This record gives sequence, C-alpha cells and structure tokens, in this order.
Amino acid sequence: MTEVAYNEETLRTAEGGRAARTKNKKNQNKKKFFNRTYFIYLAVLVAVVAIALVVLWNVLADYESGVPTNIMTRIAENIEAGTAEKIYKEWDTIETVEWETADGNAAYLNKNFAGKEITFEPKRGEYLSKAPVYALKADGEEFAKVSMTQANEESEFGFTRWDVTALSADHELKIQVLGGITPTVAGQPLNEKWRTETGTAVKELESIPDELYSNPTYDVYTISAMLQMPEIAGVDSEGNGAVVLRDDKTGAVTLGPGFDTELEAAIAKRTDEITEQYSLWMTDNLPWSGFNKYLLKGTPKYEQLRTLEVNWYTLHDSLHTENKKTYEFFQYSDDCLRINVYYELCVYRGSQETRYKTDLTLYYVLDKGVWKVADLITN
Repeated sequence: MTEVAYNEETLRTAEGGRAARTKNKKNQNKKKFFNRTYFIYLAVLVAVVAIALVVLWNVLADYESGVPTNIMTRIAENIEAGTAEKIYKEWDTIETVEWETADGNAAYLNKNFAGKEITFEPKRGEYLSKAPVYALKADGEEFAKVSMTQANEESEFGFTRWDVTALSADHELKIQVLGGITPTVAGQPLNEKWRTETGTAVKELESIPDELYSNPTYDVYTISAMLQMPEIAGVDSEGNGAVVLRDDKTGAVTLGPGFDTELEAAIAKRTDEITEQYSLWMTDNLPWSGFNKYLLKGTPKYEQLRTLEVNWYTLHDSLHTENKKTYEFFQYSDDCLRINVYYELCVYRGSQETRYKTDLTLYYVLDKGVWKVADLITN
C-alpha cells in the first residue's frame, strides 16, 4: 500500500514538473515574441524618426537656401574670400551688359574686393519685398548692388525661389558722339539700343549763332547696368581713332574726329599770340581796335568784350606771362574747334609782383580762312 501510494505521488510529481516546464516554455516563448516585436517596433520607430529628421533637415535647408538674406550672405562670403567666380556658377541667371562677361566681372571683384569686409543691406529707394535689391559694401563703402526676382518655379518643398538677376553698380555714363564716329565700349562697337538722343546741340557751342558755322550736333548714348566703368573709345568711317575728352565735373565722355597735328600746332601758336594780346588789352595796354581782329563778329562774346571796362590793372610798370601751356585740343567739325590754355600773368608795380593764374577755353570758328575766337570762357 505504501509502495503504491508512493508511486502515485511520484507520478503526480512528475506530471506536475512536466506541466510546469511546459508553462515555463510557453512563457519564455511569449517573452521572446514580445521582445522580438518590441525591438522590431523600436527599430521601425527609430527609422521613422530618422527619416523624419532627414526630411525636416532637407525642408529647412530648402527653405534657408531660398531666403534672400542667406543668398546675400553666400555672395558676400565669396567676394570676401576671393572666389567670386562661384557666384556666377551658382546663379547663372545673372545678366551682364554685352561688353562684360561673368569671368571678367569675377576677376574684377576678386582683384578689388577680396580680403575686405563685405557687408550688405537693403538698397534704399530700390528694395521691394517682391523684387529685393541689396547694396554691397566693402569696408563700409558701397561698390555694387544685387537684384533678385522671384523664380518661375517653386523649390522642391514648395518654397519661393529667388533668382539673382543682376550684380551691377550705380554707374551711368553719358557718351556724346559727333557725326561720323562709331563709339566703342571695352573694345566693342556700342549697340544702338543705348542711344538716347539724336541730333542734340553741342551745349558749349550754344552761344555761337548758327549762321556763323556748320553747327555740329551730337548723338548721345547713355550706358548703365554695368559692374565696372569701361574704357570708351571710337573710330571714324576710315577706322581712325577718335579723340576722347572726359568732363571732370559730370564724367561725360565726348568723342570727336581725329585731327591734323599741324592744325593743332597752328592753333596752339595762334592761341599763344591771342592770349598775349588779351593780357595787354585787359591791362589797358592795348586798344580795343588792336584786339578785336582776333574775335568773330556777331557773337555774344564779341559784344560783351567790346563793352567791357578794361582798366583793372592800372598803375603798373610792366607785365609778362609765364608757364603757358595749351591742352585738350578738340575739333567739333571742319570749321569749329576748341583749345584750353593755362598761363600766369605777372604784373609789376615797382618791386611788387602780382601774379594772376589764368585758365581759359577758347572756341574757334573758321571765318573766311582765318580761325577767330567765337567764345572765351574763364575756367
């Protein structure tokens, strides 16, 4: 009896052990399944977050790259670093005038502004939110401006894109061209689209009556939108170089026909003679009848000088001129030209010297084969 009971108890214990092991195995299988599912979920979650971060980064980068101020920062950094060519590579939408090139402008920027502190700010009077324009400054001095327009296509993520359309300066240059001259800019013939006036009267000759000479006229070209101030020249119909004069006050350039050096020498000699006689007349050492033969009758200047009191330098013993030189000879036409002359008139009273520095422009008109003064301007 005892043995049978023992066997039954042993059997129950064995069956209980098997049941416990089976339960433990099931629990372990459940735990492994849970762990596997958890890690898969966690991996998927990490992947989703990583993808979201990458997308967010790309979205932010896409947005930042299109902000006008960020565009300006990249432009300023490239100029400062001497790598302006990268600007023209990144924004091939930058337009240049026909006599400038991207490579030439990049070289100009690198040469003149690399190493300086480049800053920018909205261009006063030109900036619009829909068409931003920024002023570029080098060490605080404005040297160029950047213009942008909204691109036709949006960015990858739907943000507004901006095209850089111009990197230029506020240069505007007026070129006055006498008949028969073809203007050139940086060695290239200037396109007719830049012509703003035709048959314009020569302003400095306006006081001379039309009937006294051929009354030459200008064509006026006004160029702008360039980054650099270009070299201006010209040629006539035979390929001869034009004479180039630049007005120091206005910056305007005048192109006239080439001239005969013999004529220039003859006019310089005549100017020397006339200024000597002018000095004598102005100091009351020469009568009007001795001076007026050099002047063209019928002009306002003739009448003005005829009625002018000339006893300004009285009570003197002697006088002479020194340091005389002629310059800027310019021929408007076959019968009209000008020349500048500088000299010092030295007037003596005893041992006292009074020195008058004199700078004149003489406008000549050919009258019956003789060059006469049609106007005389004190500079």
